[in-house]
Amino acid sequence: MADTSGLYYSLVSKQILASKIRSSSESVEDTGNTGNVSQ
Repeated sequence: MADTSGLYYSLVSKQILASKIRSSSESVEDTGNTGNVSQ
């Protein structure tokens, strides 16, 4: 049971991290899309 809960926790944390990165990258693109973001 500990293994499955740990796996679930890592999955959720990864999703939260990905959403944070996505939102931060979107804000960066909104503020300055003059080539600062490496494509």
